[in-house]
Amino acid sequence: MKPGQMIRLRAYGGQIIERRLVRLDKNTLVVCRPEEYDAAQSERREPIVVGFHIEDAVGTSEEAFKDAVRIAPSYVTKVGRRA
Repeated sequence: MKPGQMIRLRAYGGQIIERRLVRLDKNTLVVCRPEEYDAAQSERREPIVVGFHIEDAVGTSEEAFKDAVRIAPSYVTKVGRRA
């Protein structure tokens, strides 16, 4: 997973939403709406964000989680699982 990448997340009530990844903080995916990300980039400011637990990522490849493990190894041990 890389900043700027679109990811699918399980939101409250099980609804699946798409958001743009801003950063990964330990076991939290910090995301925002794509239009907010673009506006923040053009205005040279930080986007307004919200955090999701890494387990709320849906349909993310195992390779993407391997990247997350490299960033936060004590929190993610395999696809979608916490240590």
